[in-house]
Amino acid sequence: LDMPMTFEIDKAAKMVMIAVSGIPTKAEATRAMLDLSLNPDFQKGYAILSDNRSVFRLAAFDVVEAMIQACINNIDIFSASRISFVVQNDTSLGMMVLLAIRAETFGLKASLFWTKEEALKWLGEAKWS
Repeated sequence: LDMPMTFEIDKAAKMVMIAVSGIPTKAEATRAMLDLSLNPDFQKGYAILSDNRSVFRLAAFDVVEAMIQACINNIDIFSASRISFVVQNDTSLGMMVLLAIRAETFGLKASLFWTKEEALKWLGEAKWS
């Protein structure tokens, strides 16, 4: 079964890597964020890196909104997280900018990057700021 959104939790690094491919549906986006929030290995304050470099078509606005809503519904656990989005094309950049702005309105710290290295650097800085 090909899942458009999968995540891997690195407890040592206190980080979650979300891999997004294809075009997730609203239900898949909601389920992925809910599964993450309920995972016993995911702790409050863990950094989140969402790798969207395999997304080649624009995510629908309702999918983006569903992801944000899932985070808001579980704000207790997501509130202390920094979320970085890695994009590789202008198509996904626009929607991810929107996602980051929406996330910030709810107190989530979000930022966008062209490379995974930049995203990891920004996430790492959170530990000392």
